[in-house]
Amino acid sequence: MMSQGLIPNFPNVSLVAFYGNKSPEFTRLILELQQQLSNLLPGVFECYPLESIHATLLGCEGVKTEQGILSQWFLERREESRIVDFHGFLNFIQNCSQLPINIRFGGYEFSVDYGFNSGSKHPYERSFCFQNNIAVLIGWPIKMETIMMNIDHLRRSAETYNLLHKYHGNPDNIDNDCYLRIGLLNSTISVEKRQEVEQKIQEHLRMRSPLELALSLENISFVQYNDYTLPLATTQVIPLKEATPEKLEQLYPILNKNNT
Repeated sequence: MMSQGLIPNFPNVSLVAFYGNKSPEFTRLILELQQQLSNLLPGVFECYPLESIHATLLGCEGVKTEQGILSQWFLERREESRIVDFHGFLNFIQNCSQLPINIRFGGYEFSVDYGFNSGSKHPYERSFCFQNNIAVLIGWPIKMETIMMNIDHLRRSAETYNLLHKYHGNPDNIDNDCYLRIGLLNSTISVEKRQEVEQKIQEHLRMRSPLELALSLENISFVQYNDYTLPLATTQVIPLKEATPEKLEQLYPILNKNNT
């Protein structure tokens, strides 16, 4: 059996949404938040390029072996050697009855019970936050003012095909977030300043008209990335509607037999 930690970080493969061109409304929201953060944190906040901003739906990382693509997160999170069933997964997701999924960014009122907390926090508090030095915008599937579990279910369904969402390494974990990294802090700021900025952006998101996006076959893609920020110049994209097992398998690094 291959030991853990020997799957290359780059290049590797992920399933993402909203990569590349974005709707005018989506573009407006991202640029609006980036401008506010630049004003609140001059010289500290760096914007990610608009086109490279994306939501990661499912990390499909792995390595090419003689048996097929070995799934990284089953190996590293559950110590199981599993070969990805891309035929089954593509048939599932390209014909998925759960899609499209309506995602709402912003417009979350702290006084409203949406039936779901993210990371034990109310959606208002999680709508924008810093995760380490990364500025993250988060939305959720919503219907009739109730957050639905569609994204968590979609991620969990992939396990049938030997693809494990890394945060489901513990089967009890829930990850229903549609999260977008919109920029980063290039230096340390105080805890008080961080909280102040988070609260200002959260309040702005509450007060503005919410953005509702359809997560659909048309805006989901597989990407081969060589940088976690997915720069256009070094990222290979296969739209979900055009994906085949053969095309996907070509994206993966080859296992160095000396490391097994």
